[in-house]
Amino acid sequence: MGITVRDALKLGGLKKGRVIGGFEGLDNTVRYVSVLEITDDQVADPALWYRGDELMISALYSVRDDVSAQVKQLERIAACGCAGLVLCHEGIYLKEISPELINAADRLKIPLIVVPKEIGYIDIINPVLEEVISIQKEELEYALNVQNKMTDLILEGTGLKKVASEISKILQCPFLIVDSEHRILTKGYHNQKGSSLLNEVINNKQLCEELLESDKENPVQINNCQCFNIPVRSGKNVFGKLLLFRGRPFEKLELVAIDEISKAVMLILTQKIAKKEEMLRAQREFLDELLSGSIQDEEMALSRAEYFKIKVPHKIMAMVIETTEPHQQNTKSKRSEGYLKSKQNEIIKTIDSIMKYKINYLATTRGNLVIVLMEAGEDTEALAVHQAKEIGEKLAKEITAKIDNLDVFIAIGEQYDKLTKIHKSLGEALKTIQLGKILFNSVKCVHVTDLGVYYYLPELLSNENISGYITSTTSALKEYDAVKNMNLMDTFKLLLFEEDVGKVADSLFIHRNTLLYRKEKIKKILGVDPFIQPNKLNYQLTIILAQLKEAKDG
Repeated sequence: MGITVRDALKLGGLKKGRVIGGFEGLDNTVRYVSVLEITDDQVADPALWYRGDELMISALYSVRDDVSAQVKQLERIAACGCAGLVLCHEGIYLKEISPELINAADRLKIPLIVVPKEIGYIDIINPVLEEVISIQKEELEYALNVQNKMTDLILEGTGLKKVASEISKILQCPFLIVDSEHRILTKGYHNQKGSSLLNEVINNKQLCEELLESDKENPVQINNCQCFNIPVRSGKNVFGKLLLFRGRPFEKLELVAIDEISKAVMLILTQKIAKKEEMLRAQREFLDELLSGSIQDEEMALSRAEYFKIKVPHKIMAMVIETTEPHQQNTKSKRSEGYLKSKQNEIIKTIDSIMKYKINYLATTRGNLVIVLMEAGEDTEALAVHQAKEIGEKLAKEITAKIDNLDVFIAIGEQYDKLTKIHKSLGEALKTIQLGKILFNSVKCVHVTDLGVYYYLPELLSNENISGYITSTTSALKEYDAVKNMNLMDTFKLLLFEEDVGKVADSLFIHRNTLLYRKEKIKKILGVDPFIQPNKLNYQLTIILAQLKEAKDG
């Protein structure tokens, strides 16, 4: 808060002053007035003398005969952010003002002002400081008035629309309040012309998007006015912005008002964010209860869903999307679990782009899983399954294309006509993820019915003898791998579930002949041909059970 050098020239002894250099700095801000008669080389740290925004007064007595020292002094004044230099007692000490000093003032944009020799320092200091203090008092009183108005509205729990109405009265210009996600929360205007301008901006989709998404704080020209982008922030946190439309720059008091309004809007937005986070937390808790099966009362479940504004379809099924890193990826280069979770936002955006306006759904996350509760849109169960798989396959394709080097597997549970049964569909989808990744090498989306009788395999693990059987059946290959430092077990698993030998060789990055050699070695070690029936089915089931047991044991 201060005045400009230009304003200061209208006060006290400066009225008789004349500017001889540094004209481009006449709009520099003056908040202090100080006297300088000692040169920089006379003290250890001359920068301690300056506060910035000072109008310096000097007769240059100590450097009156040294032009280079005068220029150096002016450079120091400029470097420390001073507003200008007033030369007093012209002709008494400093006999003449050198062109070098004037040129330096022009170069540094520091106004060089000469006053008549009869003007005393006090004739400059008092009037300027009185005006600065008066301006500061006026600005503080105005800021306090705006602050009180905004505080009263906030304490009353007033919504953004009423606050916007008050802001329009204060600023007398049309404006938009925008949140951190570039969405318009409300608008304000003080006359019909302002309303028309805002409608014109909002209806111009391209212009509106540019203004909403731009982080540039420089004004943008729009027809006969400018759009001023005022960030709504607290420290480094940005909560949104004010877009103010005005035909001219804002004056000092208006900028003071904007600062106070920005603080008030920040408080309102933080309150809205806190309420939203609380609602989301409660919504997540409700979904967790629902997905765990702890809510048995259908009427209560529907009532709570309505409270959280969750649209519940007539028939509902669960889709689970699991993202993992490729099996062959070097473990040293594996990315953190946090990285995989960060990609879930991209997955949810992809879900939104594919399913929005087409089918009713709700997406949430659990660990590295994205869970989608979706409407079974078709009349018959078979058509509903077909539609769900089409959506799942499209999602898998889109996600894989958007996120590099990430394996995606999607599983879908059965449809149910009650919200309290959705946990069953989720359980089926999770079980399908486990089995599907083992049974289907190339397929990326599986419905629980695709598993057939394999769906019931995990129940065999409850048999106390199954562990011993699994161990005895696979131990020969595991022991050979440990002694010879080979990977016949991995080769065996792939050969069991993939008929195309070329694909298996490619996935192991080995030659086809090497794979055939390994295949013969496996037969020899096991003592039987595991690749013909009924041996093949037996080994397939054993491998599946072994992998399920590993997953269960963690």
